[in-house]
Amino acid sequence: GGSLYGEGNNFPEEPITLTADNAFFRLSSVFAGTLTASEPVFSYDGELHSSISLRPGEDVYVAFMPFEGTLNYSINGVVQKELSAAKEFTAKKIYPLGNVVTSELEVSNFGIVGAHQGWNTENKDAMYLIPGSNTYVCYDVKFASGGFKIYGETSKTVTIEHPEVTGGETGYLFLKPNSNWTQANARFAAYFFGNGEEWVSMTDANKDGIYAVQKPSKTYPKVIFCRMNPDTTANNWNNDTKWNQTGDLKIPTDGKNLFTVPSGAWDGSTSTWSVHTVVEHQDAWTEVTEEITSYWIGKNASDNISNWVTGYSDNTGSTNITLSNYNKTYDVYFSRDADQDWGFVYYFTVLESGKAVTLK
Repeated sequence: GGSLYGEGNNFPEEPITLTADNAFFRLSSVFAGTLTASEPVFSYDGELHSSISLRPGEDVYVAFMPFEGTLNYSINGVVQKELSAAKEFTAKKIYPLGNVVTSELEVSNFGIVGAHQGWNTENKDAMYLIPGSNTYVCYDVKFASGGFKIYGETSKTVTIEHPEVTGGETGYLFLKPNSNWTQANARFAAYFFGNGEEWVSMTDANKDGIYAVQKPSKTYPKVIFCRMNPDTTANNWNNDTKWNQTGDLKIPTDGKNLFTVPSGAWDGSTSTWSVHTVVEHQDAWTEVTEEITSYWIGKNASDNISNWVTGYSDNTGSTNITLSNYNKTYDVYFSRDADQDWGFVYYFTVLESGKAVTLK
């Protein structure tokens, strides 16, 4: 570094007096933004400027030259706070502007989960909607080796129509699955055959652990009861649909209507039939539930995360988002389109903290 005096010169004997010719604005913001004065008062790049770009933070101090005029703070071009009437700002003072984000903060249901926070989905790094955009942001994240993903959940209301169950009548067959068959929230279906073939799903409307199926109008002499994948709705013999099955069963004609899967059995059982009478009549009813779907959004090998990455929630982004330098801090921007039946389109980019980005 340079010296405070030229060679051969000494400090004067008289005391040196330093004076403060500027003042400070003090503010807080969860978003990066721009502070704009009515005249050039902010000194940087060797010149005075009328506006200055600021990083987010609490108790940010911004030096400025004294002036008389107006002031505003904007985020993404949207003015958050302004002083429209001219005011005199003098030197040697600190002017508190407070929290300059006046719009209500919207938190995304998606956030950042990664090695830096133990992959904890219950405490994900929050992402906030930037005013005037469809983009959420999390600033100044210090990641760890192993990377991260963007994690979130979506929910939708699902209506399930449950048919009337009269039970005990000649038109019904019943199935009592064992503890093996009830694992993994399995559903059940009956495959009727011997005179053509027909699949019918089974229900347990009165929640007694016994599943009912109304026999088709067409007469079938045989049936196979099947344990089905609950994530599917179609009934077929595909391996990812049908999990387990009984043997070929002859439908009784002596009044027996309940087949019990033997304890410990998985496939191929052929006994035992018995008589089952439902004590309680169950009317048709409608069940309204909230269906929750979780998503882990990562990247593909070809993605350049410093540009906007476009992905599809149903089939892309299986790899962790990793970085070449974990000693820096980063800003993560995230946006997504509306939900579709299959999922949604998403966008994200990861930039070194402070770099500018065009928002979605």
